[in-house]
Amino acid sequence: MVEHCPKCGFTPKPGDKYCRYCGAEIPYKETGVEGISEDIIKKLVLKGRLANLRYEKNKYLAELKKLEEELHNGRGSLIEVEKRLNYLKQQISNIKSEEKKINLKDVKMPYEEILEEKKRVLEQIGKLDKLLECGKIDEASYHELRDEFSNKINLIDDNFNKLKNEMRRLYANLTDSVSRYEKELEILTVRYEIGQLDKDNYLVKEKELRNKITEYKLCLEALKNEPLIFQ
Repeated sequence: MVEHCPKCGFTPKPGDKYCRYCGAEIPYKETGVEGISEDIIKKLVLKGRLANLRYEKNKYLAELKKLEEELHNGRGSLIEVEKRLNYLKQQISNIKSEEKKINLKDVKMPYEEILEEKKRVLEQIGKLDKLLECGKIDEASYHELRDEFSNKINLIDDNFNKLKNEMRRLYANLTDSVSRYEKELEILTVRYEIGQLDKDNYLVKEKELRNKITEYKLCLEALKNEPLIFQ
């Protein structure tokens, strides 16, 4: 990021995308959130969207069930109830369709792959134990292989804990970024209201900030739904 606004010379704060004085864009290179790869951000956005879709679907399903009971018991206006039922069924169908599209994409996180690898190694250990019980392997070979697998498990656990800490830092960074962008949006709106920014520039910058806020909030939603990260 530049040290001074290219238009008015005002000194921007770290992370500012627009000058707090004149509203001009501050040139800088987008590097994601504190060095986290854009691939992870994209996956978290999809996971966050999926979590929101499931919440909406469950809400519609609950209302659908209630209306079906009302219809069965003869309560309420038949026409209005049926109209609402059709609307809910269409919304649920649309959500299922969008869920299906997201599920076809690769949203597997690195820590999920690590846990899958741990599961495979534990299964191998289980098979090795059975071989010893059946007398199909001598104790020396068993202990040699058992030590090898134990070292693998320790390495996997270390890698998982590192990634878990990274995800926790990411959560904190995303939270800070959302607050910062919301503040920038507030200042941007004030500058527009007092005539410091023209409408076209305001709308472009407002859309960019809102998109980033939405994206990061979806990431936060995804991380909140990952019990492995915050347990």
